Amino acid sequence: MEIRNLVGTALTDEYEAEYLVSPAPFPGNLPPSGIAHVSGYEHWYMNHSGSATATDVSLYWKDADRSEIYNISSSDLMAAHYNASSSKWEEKGLTICPGSTTGAGGSGCVTGTFTSFSPIAMGSKNGSNLLNNLSPLPISLLDFEASSDNGKVKLDWITGNESNNDFFTVERSADGEIFEELITVKGAGNSNTFLSYTAIDS
Repeated sequence: MEIRNLVGTALTDEYEAEYLVSPAPFPGNLPPSGIAHVSGYEHWYMNHSGSATATDVSLYWKDADRSEIYNISSSDLMAAHYNASSSKWEEKGLTICPGSTTGAGGSGCVTGTFTSFSPIAMGSKNGSNLLNNLSPLPISLLDFEASSDNGKVKLDWITGNESNNDFFTVERSADGEIFEELITVKGAGNSNTFLSYTAIDS
């Protein structure tokens, strides 16, 4: 990540950024048009304090295959920001850095102008980039844990979004090959928020 062209900055302006190799949060919170999806591989958290009113932010990739950057010539790849006020992702710019390349080992960046920050991710305007966000499942599973609870096994999981999700079927196996159904847990149907679920294997 790189920042430059700060507007209205002072010596006391501070920026803090964290890079995370994990899907961008709230991937289902997209505007009606203009963003097909956001990265299911990586994102950044960035915060600012000070007087600057705008900043150009460049998001880099070091391996286009790993980041699933396939098309940099059709105004598809963008810098995107999750707007907490509207609870939607928004496009911040589609400027591809000179010399950017695709393919294994391909590198480059996309730049946008930001007036507010965290979280930030690469987005795809028409859907020809960042395809790893398109899960074949109707949910994005953020966490799944099993823990001992008075001789039983407590199962906890968290979803980031759900699309027409009727239910979860929890299964177990003694050998890792043959599974049996344990319990069915009602899903949320459609959701764009973090939801927690619990089941008990007695």
